[in-house]
Amino acid sequence: MANTNLIDKITEFIFGNYFLILFKVVVMNNRFISILKWIRRKLNKYWIACIIFIIVTFLIGDSTIFKRIAYVQQINHLKSEIKFYTKEKEKNLQKLKALYDDKKLEKLAREQYLMTKPNEELFVIVENK
Repeated sequence: MANTNLIDKITEFIFGNYFLILFKVVVMNNRFISILKWIRRKLNKYWIACIIFIIVTFLIGDSTIFKRIAYVQQINHLKSEIKFYTKEKEKNLQKLKALYDDKKLEKLAREQYLMTKPNEELFVIVENK
């Protein structure tokens, strides 16, 4: 009894009468107390420690489940980028090999850079859309 009076006085001093009334209504509720008793009967301190450990491990800290999911998504995105750039690399290697052939090099120079042979005239036809 003296212990509850001390708690009442401390909470009244810190939070005022409103918190004290709210605290008594919530904590003294029979349903809340029955739930706490059921938890205490079913779970011992080892199970509670395991549950707290699992919560801390998976939900709090540097390697949470949410970060793990984000990392997996980032890895999948990077894998798709790797596939794209390997395809681009293959295309560019084929273009580079084509440049070693004189005929293909001449075709590239004529089409893209509008180069001509001596004594040749170049006509550029532009189509209007």
